[in-house]
Amino acid sequence: MLCRSLVAVLVVFLRVSAAITSYTSFGTSKYREAVSNGQATSLAQLAVISDAQEPLIVFQFLKFDLLGAIEQQKSQAGFLTELLHNTANFEILAQDELLKVPPAGGKQFVVAEIPAAPSELLYGNFQKSDNCIVFQFTNTDYDLARLDEFAEIAFVFLEEELSSADNFVFQLGAEKSFKAQARNQAESEAIGVSDPEGDSKPVLSSLWTDGLITCLLVTGLLIWILVIAISWITSLEISYGAFQKPSDPIKKTN
Repeated sequence: MLCRSLVAVLVVFLRVSAAITSYTSFGTSKYREAVSNGQATSLAQLAVISDAQEPLIVFQFLKFDLLGAIEQQKSQAGFLTELLHNTANFEILAQDELLKVPPAGGKQFVVAEIPAAPSELLYGNFQKSDNCIVFQFTNTDYDLARLDEFAEIAFVFLEEELSSADNFVFQLGAEKSFKAQARNQAESEAIGVSDPEGDSKPVLSSLWTDGLITCLLVTGLLIWILVIAISWITSLEISYGAFQKPSDPIKKTN
């Protein structure tokens, strides 16, 4: 439950930015220092300093709302959810430029559709000399469960074939801004209602379900019947003589 809450907060925070934004996670200090000291202000500049010992892995989603899909279907994206949750420190490159072509020594994979067997696309296509691997997802919609499986298998191959898979970037772009959407969500959570543009039903409706209301009505009906039955029993007037055994006058005569 805590993991989901942290991911939800992270998703709302990340979705505020617009245009193309790169969310970076670096396991080595070279890239972190390049960003912190201003040597690299874009993904393209980070790709230039990548090398085979510390390769850079890039996942590009230019039309698909990855963060929004994860937020709505966390159960379908276990690997990606855990990956985002375990990323303690994001270096965010806002207003970034699209990395169109990887640098010399790098490779690019265009993924319009998730392959039925991801290993067929990935097997034998990586080398220890690769310094930058780019997965470009060009479609507007993906099945999140299959996408999550593809990402997990891709990382397995990358960890086995490359020198390191600790430096990765999610470069996201969308045709619309999520700033107002994130603000509406925050306001809705503050007042206890859902998204006003979607389902405007109060959050309390999740408690007062049809089943609960039915149970309460049936319970009330049974209590009413019980009260009526008790009132009938208490209204009965029975004399004490009614419980005495009647005497037989014939036996007394004999």
